[in-house]
Amino acid sequence: MFKSAGRAGLSAAGLVIALGVSCGGAPPGPDDGGLPYDAGATTLDAGGGVVHQGWPDCPFVAPAAPPCAGVTLLEKLACVPGLTVTAWSPPGDAPSSIDFTVRQPVDHRNPDAGSFEQLGHLDHVSFDAPLVLSTTGYALFDQRPSEPARLFGANELHLEYRFFGVSAPSPIPWSKLDVEQASADFHAVREAFKWIYPARWLSTGISKGGMTVVHYRRSFPCDVDGTIAYSAPESYGAADPGYGPFLDAVGGATWADCRQRLHEAQRAMLTHRAELVARMPDVFTLAGSKDRVLEHGVLELGFAFWQYTPPDDVGHGCPAIPAASATAAQLYAFLDWHVGLAAYFGDSGFVGFEPYYYQAATELGGPAPYEAPVVDLLSYPGTYVAATYAPPGVALPFDAQAMPAVQQWLSTSGSRVLFLYGELDPWRGRPFELGAASDSARYVVAGGNHLSAIADLPAADEAAAKALVRRWVELP
Repeated sequence: MFKSAGRAGLSAAGLVIALGVSCGGAPPGPDDGGLPYDAGATTLDAGGGVVHQGWPDCPFVAPAAPPCAGVTLLEKLACVPGLTVTAWSPPGDAPSSIDFTVRQPVDHRNPDAGSFEQLGHLDHVSFDAPLVLSTTGYALFDQRPSEPARLFGANELHLEYRFFGVSAPSPIPWSKLDVEQASADFHAVREAFKWIYPARWLSTGISKGGMTVVHYRRSFPCDVDGTIAYSAPESYGAADPGYGPFLDAVGGATWADCRQRLHEAQRAMLTHRAELVARMPDVFTLAGSKDRVLEHGVLELGFAFWQYTPPDDVGHGCPAIPAASATAAQLYAFLDWHVGLAAYFGDSGFVGFEPYYYQAATELGGPAPYEAPVVDLLSYPGTYVAATYAPPGVALPFDAQAMPAVQQWLSTSGSRVLFLYGELDPWRGRPFELGAASDSARYVVAGGNHLSAIADLPAADEAAAKALVRRWVELP
């Protein structure tokens, strides 16, 4: 219910998630369309070369190159201060896959207060191609090309989020983990690479990654020429009640019976909790008692089911929901497949997500636990919130203005942002609202979930979304 990433994150990092959406959400298709305009993006110089022109809100500034005689990619990277190439295949200027670290200040407001090495990965196509700056919002667990990179033949620069994975000092100064510091990390990398890749830039991410690139865009609106945010929520409060209504009505009348049977299965799991707890492995010493982990897992099921599983999936969707009379083995198997108790709450993956719990408890917010279908069976009501799993002994003051400030920027000053949501994805309970954002659009994939993509849109919407981004990056 707290964390968010794609299925790749689940397999690669033991990650499962959920949230909710307000009832009566927008119909599938484009909504909240902005005010498109013709920016006149390019002109030709006397020699026939392309000269970028600025957008109305972002005058063009030529990237400043450091003193560097490098010609190949590796030679140019060697000129970037604080950057270390750790692996590459193949070397040289052929299409390359490069791992690197870049030195970042722990506190961008006080650069002398220590530093850490931030992990990155570069897929190099061409110095002349656009570049996609992407992030999961977590550790760098997925280095596959993003949909925008594939669609537009772009270079891609993947960046790990500060204080996740290996990108952290020791000990972690938790007060320096906020969206402004993280946005400054991305800005520093953009400044370091822009002279190498002078063509147009996009930023993209899914879920927390999508949130991240919007936060970054608010802090540095002219760093990139456009942003594509997938399945990105905007929570208001450490326990935001705005998500609950989604789970009351997800799927509408079509899936009403499925919702009811899922609730009945959750009740059966808690009714037979002792039998299910007996099946749990001994890997939950950090997350608390097995009994509480089971209860939180059952609450998580109500989100994770709709977030990732097509409801008509015969093997794991609505047809596979066990009856209330099912055996403990059947109930546990269904719960564990959808939630992954050991991967989600177990010791091996728990510490890796402490940075997220801290952020959710202090700034990003998240859903209030959706307890209504099982409230009379709970032993730990109100505890399935980020603060329960945040680093022990660390202060958790919640900044109630942080997320509204991002939404305020978007709806009044934002531009060139494309949002994509799945109709059934609970994260759509708190979608970003475009308001008066210019040259922007928001699409909802009919029947889609957390993994919805531009390619899943109806043909006309898919073509319109691609055309919008092509104009941003000056591709025919």
